[in-house]
Amino acid sequence: MRIDHLNMTVTDLAASISWYSDLFGFAVVERGVLEDGRPWAIIRAEDALLAMYEYSEREFLDGDLLASRKIHGLNHFGLTIEEPDVWLAKVKSMGVKIEYGGVVKWPNSRAWYVQDPSGWEIEVVSWDGGGISFDKAE
Repeated sequence: MRIDHLNMTVTDLAASISWYSDLFGFAVVERGVLEDGRPWAIIRAEDALLAMYEYSEREFLDGDLLASRKIHGLNHFGLTIEEPDVWLAKVKSMGVKIEYGGVVKWPNSRAWYVQDPSGWEIEVVSWDGGGISFDKAE
C-alpha cells in the first residue's frame, strides 16, 4: 500500500504549479474549474500526486499556530529526492529558503525543510543508500 495523493488548498494555483514544477519536476496531469469558479489541478512527479485547489482568501495556519489553538493539522509532508546536489542547486538558483539552519541528519536519511508559496512545509528527504531503509529494531 502507498499514499495515493495529497489534497491541499493553495493561495495561487499558477504560482504553486510553477514552483513545484521548477523545484521538484511536477507536471500537470489534470485540471479543471469547480462549480464556484475556483481552479484546481493535479500535478505529478513519478508516483507522487498533489491535488491543488485555489482558495486565495484563506488564511494559512502553520503547525505552530494550529498547536497554539489546540487544533490538529498537517505539520508537513515529505518528498524524496535522488540527487541532493542537483536539488540544492535548484534551491539556490530559485532563492528558496531552507528552514532550521540547513540539513537535518536523521538515523537513515538527510532532510531539508522548505515552504511552498502557500506556506506548506515540505520535508525533502535523501535516504542513505538510495532507498527507504530503517535500522532493525531490537
